[in-house]
Amino acid sequence: MERKTTLFEYVYGDLVREITGGALRPGDTLPSMGELGKRYRVGARTVRDVLKALKDDGYIATEERRRATVAFRSSDDDVERAARSLLARRDELLACYRTLELVMPPLYAFAARHCRADELAALGRALERADVENRSGDWRLSRSSLVLHELLDKAGNPLFSECYAGLERASAVPALPGFADPYVRATEESDNLLGWMFASLSGDDPAEVQRRFGLLYRGTAEYVERYLDELDAAYPGTEGEAAGSPGTRAPAAPTCMRRWRATWWSASRWESSPTARSCPPSRAWRSPTAPPPPPSRRRSAC
Repeated sequence: MERKTTLFEYVYGDLVREITGGALRPGDTLPSMGELGKRYRVGARTVRDVLKALKDDGYIATEERRRATVAFRSSDDDVERAARSLLARRDELLACYRTLELVMPPLYAFAARHCRADELAALGRALERADVENRSGDWRLSRSSLVLHELLDKAGNPLFSECYAGLERASAVPALPGFADPYVRATEESDNLLGWMFASLSGDDPAEVQRRFGLLYRGTAEYVERYLDELDAAYPGTEGEAAGSPGTRAPAAPTCMRRWRATWWSASRWESSPTARSCPPSRAWRSPTAPPPPPSRRRSAC
């Protein structure tokens, strides 16, 4: 009979994988105990025991009244091993982003219907602050992840948040030394898209929520795919990698991201116009794949 993994072993193993895989680099600051507890859905005692074990095993360093920092340093062999492991999981990783695109937007929309207007506005402000922190390199996307978990908690079904946490962990890609972090790239070029996407939750249009958050996950997947192409060029010949053309130069920005920014810019201008404010939400957005035409073409529809 297979032995059941304890919460301690699960959290410890996940953090060790992030540290040794490069998702957390030497000198990086770990989240606070409270944030780790929310992320893994465990109590303070479990988090405290995990941090102590990580320190004892040389993975992190701690100081009084300061957050723990990563002390482990990977060798060149460790980096190559991690890169080949990622390349072998290429199809699995990209499938996870496709699953996020299909599964999570309806859950966000459902959870938003269980929020009061002031609660949803507060979550939106927190997400905008998280976007700023992401740009400053504060533990990558964990802040915005916590906000989305808090939104899902409003639905009253713990399975929603557990589903999201599982997909997050399955799709996580560590930034290996010597390679640009794909999530940092996506964040730097997103132009506050987190706030724009979250704003769709305040309306009563699930199709628009699906479209906006779908752009997020498709755009991120393209950055991850470009990152995997760079690893493939540096470490060719990995068994199980997807067929492609190693060594080819990637475009300046993924196609989906360019479409993402253009959609956001057009939509922002439309939503701020008097015409858009006078239209019902269901009529202000007619196409699930493209931004609306200029207001001058829509006045008769309102």
